[in-house]
Amino acid sequence: MYEQQIQSTGLRVARGGMMLSRLLADRIFRRHAFEPPAYKFTAQLATLQAELGDYVWLTHSKVLDLTVGKLGLSNVVCEVIDKQPNYSQGTVDFTLLDTRFINLSVPYQIAAAADNIPTWYNATPQQQAQYMFISPGS
Repeated sequence: MYEQQIQSTGLRVARGGMMLSRLLADRIFRRHAFEPPAYKFTAQLATLQAELGDYVWLTHSKVLDLTVGKLGLSNVVCEVIDKQPNYSQGTVDFTLLDTRFINLSVPYQIAAAADNIPTWYNATPQQQAQYMFISPGS
């Protein structure tokens, strides 16, 4: 019943606290629940500009593609989850998380009050999937 319920005690709804807690919980669950593959490699120091949390494309002909079971990745969207620069050797060690297994969520729509969207319990399944409903805490 409460499959997407998130407690946001202490965060202000007016400042996006509810959306922030939803995005954070969603990202944490999707990242760690099913252990998607992570790729580790060393690159030139010029790639240091990629920050943690950035999304990058990974292409390599010798890496196993776990979705099809063949060698070769092409333009796979990955999230940078670790980077360790080595200035003495001019390299950076990266760890990238394959986002194809995470199923990044679709953002909810915010309806105007004039749209007369009913409460969660009275909404149709389509409306429940399309809109975010805000309710008071218990």
